Amino acid sequence: MLLDKGDRIVMIGDSITNADRCLEDDTDQGLGKGYVSMSAALFKSAAPGMGIRVINRGIGGNTIRDLCNRWQKDVLDLKPNWVSVCIGVNDVWQHFIKDHDPATLIGPDEFRDMLTDLVKQTMPLVKGMVLMTPFFLGDDADDPKRIKMLEYCELVRQVASGFRRAVFVDLQEPLDAMMQQIGEKELSADRVHPYACGHMAVARAFLGAIGFEC
Repeated sequence: MLLDKGDRIVMIGDSITNADRCLEDDTDQGLGKGYVSMSAALFKSAAPGMGIRVINRGIGGNTIRDLCNRWQKDVLDLKPNWVSVCIGVNDVWQHFIKDHDPATLIGPDEFRDMLTDLVKQTMPLVKGMVLMTPFFLGDDADDPKRIKMLEYCELVRQVASGFRRAVFVDLQEPLDAMMQQIGEKELSADRVHPYACGHMAVARAFLGAIGFEC
């Protein structure tokens, strides 16, 4: 496994990462109901002696701009050994909101450049970073939202490929595999926020990428 005994990992993102976490509780009991909490539980149950500390810093509605604005306080000041980032859903959905101010939209170039800047400033301070793609929980290949989401997934892959200690995790692939078997309605009510089974798929993809077996 890439993480060492006693490592601290900050997992940051939007509402998918937040998953009803308790803002005042940084213990495992405050990690929320999603993939962050599930990952922490699997760490503790399968490797209790490792003492891995998981910190959830997901905030609903966040975009890459929001992460940049709070990066110092919510990531660097916590002095993590590892950082996991899952962002992009809101950056994409903005493009499909009626009457959204075009001047405030986050285009592909800005998204890629901001994510790159975050990785550049963080890598000298940590052992590594995990960059996970956003995803769309709809199985219509021609859906414009899905097409746009895949574009931003590719941007995450491009950023990760430029850093030796960056671990890339494609979340769309395992979620697509689930949709093929059980249908999108069993995964999400809004094609954005996954049910528990989807969060478990995200947790498994994350843990598999860092070499954690349970």
